[in-house]
Amino acid sequence: MRSILLVKPLMKYPINPQTEDVGIPLNLLYLSHYLKGKTSIEVDIFDERLNKITKKDKIEDKIASYDAIGITVSSSDISRAVEIARLAKRMNPSVTVILGGILTFSNEEYLLRNYPEIDYVISGEGEMALLNLVTALRGNSSMDIKGVSRRRGAELLVSKTQNMLAENKIPRLDYSDAEILPYRPFDNGSIYGSRGCKGRCKFCTISKFWKHEHRERNNADIIDEILFYHKLGFDLVSFKDENFLFNRIWAESLLKDIIKLDIGARFKIKSRIDLIVADIIPLLKRAGVVEIQTGIEDITPEIIRRTGKYPAGHAAINPEKTLETLNNNGIALNCIFMFGLDGATHRTVGDNVDYIKKLHANYSGLKPYFTFLAPQPFRGEFHTQGKYVLLNNDLDYFTHLFPVAVPKTLGHWEAGLGALIDGYNEIVNFTKTQHLNPLITPNYTSTLHPTENKLKIY
Repeated sequence: MRSILLVKPLMKYPINPQTEDVGIPLNLLYLSHYLKGKTSIEVDIFDERLNKITKKDKIEDKIASYDAIGITVSSSDISRAVEIARLAKRMNPSVTVILGGILTFSNEEYLLRNYPEIDYVISGEGEMALLNLVTALRGNSSMDIKGVSRRRGAELLVSKTQNMLAENKIPRLDYSDAEILPYRPFDNGSIYGSRGCKGRCKFCTISKFWKHEHRERNNADIIDEILFYHKLGFDLVSFKDENFLFNRIWAESLLKDIIKLDIGARFKIKSRIDLIVADIIPLLKRAGVVEIQTGIEDITPEIIRRTGKYPAGHAAINPEKTLETLNNNGIALNCIFMFGLDGATHRTVGDNVDYIKKLHANYSGLKPYFTFLAPQPFRGEFHTQGKYVLLNNDLDYFTHLFPVAVPKTLGHWEAGLGALIDGYNEIVNFTKTQHLNPLITPNYTSTLHPTENKLKIY
């Protein structure tokens, strides 16, 4: 093997159709830089979303000349990933097709059994697994690689053990201008200051993907990346960490290093709301943080208890107090609310709508974002745990912006679906956030009905 093309596929239903949800593909950049640093293999990246919006290249014009194609997949772009795999095999039957990404975790057997175009599936963190796979393919050595699933004749060999990089081994991204500049019209600068999440939220698979681990990167490497984005004229840098404030000591040390730069850079971070405490906010402001994304999900204590997000006995969250402090410091709070969690009733849906209206009226720094609960695929089936009625098994719609399931606590599924959509559309119209939260229309809801929990085959 001499070459590999790493591909980010299109989404059939992007959240923002005008920009095709273009974003700097940090995952592919990490894989590319890791392989280039360890091998002599030619590694290129093809971002199909960027190329569509810029009307530049098409995937058909690129894939035939590579020995391997590596495709990153989430739930909402798997159908396109399969199309690319089939196209690659038609154009070059000897090409090796590798899938990785959040969807492959715990769905290795489903992918190999149903899609013969896929040769290998990497689950979990990809750098070491992909390096070991590429090395084995180049040397025709043993293919028993941790984190790599494959076929042996008719037998499926599923490996769920993944190699994780140590904190000091997470690669530094020595970006080139050519890799990043094309994204400036469409996206903020993007950085991972840390990897992973120790959370136990039942509505999320991120922490399972990272094996409930959390690792911080070296401050000096992060500072170099900030300076790189600043040099290229990016107005805002987003930290993609799942929970930036999880390790308070590390976060404070990085914020202080950013303050020392004194370059006027602005930042967005993500954090659990209970960690956005009063004494850290002045430091965040001095460092240039202008927006924090956080999940409130629901204001009903029993519903939040069922999510497993907070440990037993955790004090109730008061978003208003946090919003007031952030408002006074000029920091916006991007609050995520989730419709359709287990425990929802017609009354709790209405209570949440009323509460969001109150927040929106009182706090100018509120940037609300509304989502729908989407059961996660696990071993080729949706993990409903008997608590939801699944109404759509087409992963193309699993962007969290379409209702695909209704909790049984809402009663009959049709009435429950109506309550969720009415509440969602009402609050979207009230907050005038249709650009972030598209309205749900009858064209979509008329297609919904109870369906089996198995993933659709594309």
